[in-house]
Amino acid sequence: MDVLKKLQEPIPPYISGTFPAIATVGAAPFNSFRGKLLWIFRTLGCPFTGLMYFCNVKNDNHLAMCAYWLPSKNFEKEDGKKILYRPFGQYAMKLSPESEQYKKIDECVAKSSVLERLGSLTTAYYILIGTITALSRLAEARETNQCNHCTDWTYIPILLSWTLPAIYIRTIKGKIVVFDPSIKLENEIIIVSEPFDGMRSDSRAHILITAFASITVPWIAVVIGYLTPPVSFACRSIFLTIFCSIWSFNNTIAYISHIVGEKTVRGHSVIHTWFCFSGVIITLLLVLLGVLSDDPSRWMDKVSNVRNMSVIAHVDHGKSTLTDSLVSKAGIISSAKAGEARFTDTRQDEQDRCITIKSTAISMYFELKKDDLGDVKQKTEGNEFLINLIDSPGHVDFSSEVTAALRVTDGALVVVDCVEGVCVQTETVLRQALTERIKPVVIINKVDRALLELQLTKEDLYTSFQRTIESVNVIISTYFDKTLGDVQVYPEKGTVAFGSGLHGWGFTLRQFASRYSKKFGVDQEKMMQKLWGENYFNPATKKWTTKSNTPEGKNLERAFCMFVLDPIFKLFDAIMNFKKDEASKMIEKLDIQLKSDERDLEGKALLKVVMRKFLPASDALLEMIVIHLPSPVTAQKYRSESLYEGPSDDECAIGIRDCDPNAPLMLYVSKMVPTSDKGRFYAFGRVFSGTVRSGLKVRIQGPNYVPGKKDDLFVKPIQRTILMMGRYVEPIEDCPAGNIVGLVGVDQYLLKSGTITTSETAHNLKVMKFSVSPVVQVAVEVKNANDLPKLVEGLKRLSKSDPCVQCSTSESGEHIVAGAGELHLEICLKDLEEDHAQVPIKTGDPVVSYRETVQAESQVSALSKSPNKHNRIYMKALPIQEELSLDIENGKVTPRDDFKIRARTLAETYGWDVTDARKIWCFGPDTTGPNLLVDITKGVQYLNEIKDSCVAAFQWATKEGVCAEENMRSCRFNVVDVVLHADAIHRGGGQIIPTCRRVIYAASLLATPGIQEPVYLVEIQCPESAMGGIYGVLNRRRGHVFTEEQRPGTPLYNIKAYLPVNESFGFTADLRSNTGGQAFPQAVFDQYISFHFFIWQLMNGTPLEPGKVYDLVKGIRKRKGLSEEIPSLDKYMDKL
Repeated sequence: MDVLKKLQEPIPPYISGTFPAIATVGAAPFNSFRGKLLWIFRTLGCPFTGLMYFCNVKNDNHLAMCAYWLPSKNFEKEDGKKILYRPFGQYAMKLSPESEQYKKIDECVAKSSVLERLGSLTTAYYILIGTITALSRLAEARETNQCNHCTDWTYIPILLSWTLPAIYIRTIKGKIVVFDPSIKLENEIIIVSEPFDGMRSDSRAHILITAFASITVPWIAVVIGYLTPPVSFACRSIFLTIFCSIWSFNNTIAYISHIVGEKTVRGHSVIHTWFCFSGVIITLLLVLLGVLSDDPSRWMDKVSNVRNMSVIAHVDHGKSTLTDSLVSKAGIISSAKAGEARFTDTRQDEQDRCITIKSTAISMYFELKKDDLGDVKQKTEGNEFLINLIDSPGHVDFSSEVTAALRVTDGALVVVDCVEGVCVQTETVLRQALTERIKPVVIINKVDRALLELQLTKEDLYTSFQRTIESVNVIISTYFDKTLGDVQVYPEKGTVAFGSGLHGWGFTLRQFASRYSKKFGVDQEKMMQKLWGENYFNPATKKWTTKSNTPEGKNLERAFCMFVLDPIFKLFDAIMNFKKDEASKMIEKLDIQLKSDERDLEGKALLKVVMRKFLPASDALLEMIVIHLPSPVTAQKYRSESLYEGPSDDECAIGIRDCDPNAPLMLYVSKMVPTSDKGRFYAFGRVFSGTVRSGLKVRIQGPNYVPGKKDDLFVKPIQRTILMMGRYVEPIEDCPAGNIVGLVGVDQYLLKSGTITTSETAHNLKVMKFSVSPVVQVAVEVKNANDLPKLVEGLKRLSKSDPCVQCSTSESGEHIVAGAGELHLEICLKDLEEDHAQVPIKTGDPVVSYRETVQAESQVSALSKSPNKHNRIYMKALPIQEELSLDIENGKVTPRDDFKIRARTLAETYGWDVTDARKIWCFGPDTTGPNLLVDITKGVQYLNEIKDSCVAAFQWATKEGVCAEENMRSCRFNVVDVVLHADAIHRGGGQIIPTCRRVIYAASLLATPGIQEPVYLVEIQCPESAMGGIYGVLNRRRGHVFTEEQRPGTPLYNIKAYLPVNESFGFTADLRSNTGGQAFPQAVFDQYISFHFFIWQLMNGTPLEPGKVYDLVKGIRKRKGLSEEIPSLDKYMDKL
């Protein structure tokens, strides 16, 4: 069915353009249909045959053209001797134009028709345009690392090799053979003479050039195929290599045959039969290339066989190197480059810094062994799977990229460093994944370090593995979601893998269980259970036991150590200690096939090759992903509730739950990806229901869209649908539910993310909640004032390109860029200068965002009167519990919730009065922030008429607090009483908005104002000798160490400390200079106070009294161009 579907698609120009050229073969020297068909296959199998015919048919008297139709028996030399082959460029025919034979030959030739010439010109046009496009796309792909067009243009040089001569004859000479000369002349003899030396030399040179062209031109296609590798091009390049090799071989035989003479070559008919057979093979290869290529869109419709997954981990734990192993399995990069190419690090600065900055998607095909299909506990269609993999960053500054990746995936491969164990960012990303209801599997990476650097024993390594797995499971159980079920990871169930991404080897217990289950004659599942935990095998009695000692008191070796680690340890020992004989025996015993050049390797190079062939990481990981991670059909059943904002029983919610490709389209755009076309972006997202296709008219709903209203809504068509393939993209016709897709043409209507739907009643898909905030700001300006418009446009593009960055303009006209940290800001400013604005810029010093708050309830009610003195508002301020603030920021309590359910939650969880909780007017700032405006008035007339004005004033006031015009946080403002004028004209927005803002400021000043600063949790690894320097640096920077522990089995200590973001600039350099480069810091925001993690920490003191907070606020006000002193209470509070 897939083949038929492909064949029904419009015929691409590179194929339709060759049809007239193939029709030219109608001029073949055979009259029967069978002869013509064999001629087609012969010219496909050996282009030299056709080339010699077409390139030599250029005489005005048509003799050479017709001579090719005549067998050698029709020719004789002047001395009466027969010639061995047709006089094709080797002899001169002696025919007078007045002779009868010449007239008969002339009757066999006619002019090409207009239609035939037009057909040939069409062919020439397609080939010319195709060649130019091919070269331009190659240049584009090499320069921008993106190829946005059809991937089949590399056939053009192949077609060129035998169609151009045909075009030349038809269009330039305009003559073709229309009647078979062998019938006209029958047994008549044509006298030929040997050419003179000069003519013979020219003829042979002509033949040599023809042969050289027919052999070399096709290889251009192979070179281009390897230079430009989008999806499946590695496999296509192999096909190209195969039939170009066939051509080279056949053309060489044809050339020798022609020079020596056809009749003197033994088995001449066998050679021609071989050429025909080769043509059939070439035809099949072309079909395979064009129709049955490894195009992922073929498997998109089999949603139960799709796996959408992210690779997540702490920074530098080996995500990108592991991803290389999977990419090489798909044939996209060579296995030799796997681990070093970092294919998914598509930017130059990612390659230079050796860290991932942007999450990158790639689609891969994997075929599961049919014997293993029974282990997949969900519905599948066959054993072919499409894996959409997203490699995400590990550095905390780029956590927003992880969030964007997790939203569109259903499973996660969590990578943990064997030596470092579970780190802070491991917990952060795993928590994010579980919040999005994403199922994890784990790989413990860098096992080679434990063996080569730490020299751990087998039992110590097992203990290290067990400790790491326990740490992961503690995190999973902490954020347990009953809808997910048990998602803890267990080696004996196959959800934990072990290996080395850099060296390309890895395994799960399945690989070893399948080997040993046959040996012991037990079921594979039972064998897996035996290979982990307290299971021991007694070699003497050949029995299993759960005790580590025999009855005689002899120690038994753990089954995992004996059956899994022992062969690995022995291989490492034999190869790294240069025990060649022992290593050779083991390699032979394990049935590892080495090439001749690989046998000469030694040490780590040999170890890498042997381990990669013994335990290929790609097989183990892809098998684990396919068997244990959910398909979209399975995952969306339990994810739909947490994805969709609307009611759970409307058609969109049901479509999402069922992953129905025929339901209304529901697509979530999680991020924007820059294209090679400056200023334009691909919208990257996931189809949750329906099918998206090019030209489809859709509703583009931004984050602020409210059903029934037209704000933040656009109705536009999708220009193009594409598949994201790492550093390349591929166009596809459509994309059904459950798949990841890129869209062209919607970037003008969405800022960063949003919902795309075809349903007029659809609610939005829930907005992503990021684990980091843009708290580090820097002012930017252009060096040349004339470039200011380019900077403004560049800032718009920058804001679109990054999920977390914020670009704004201050009241003084200063352009501000805010990022999650120092590194994030550095990358954003580099992108702004080099890509988005493309003008030189100047930047100020980085500054940190603070939050204004209140520390106590106002002792008295604040009062403010309207400018016309006819309206009065009374208000009180009080702090909100930190837990509630975090829940609001994390989207657990939102303004979109049903107010009755939300009131019950606030009453039961946070001790609110139910009546007050039902009368929350709004959240702020930006309608979603962690500040609340609550109406606790009783019996006030006209109150609802001023509600909108009060809400507007509240948003304004919480966006720019009274102390330093920073955002407010954790403040609740109670409207205590309101006195309004009876006439509506005296209580309009112009009277109420400034009054309400003033009373909010007054209430804040009466409630002991405070300042919250962002705090990093810093994790530092160092040897004991460096700890003194670390404590010194942290103390100087107001840091606080709260944990210090040694990593078991290593000489390293893990130190965890809290560090204010404002003190973090230059922290890494300072730390390394004070520890001799022995400490490795990684900062991360942590935000769960129940686990002693902070995002915002209240600073000691108040800005109203002299001290550190007072000086800080004074500095912020000065930087913003405000008066240095905080305005007095009298400015905002009126008296009766």
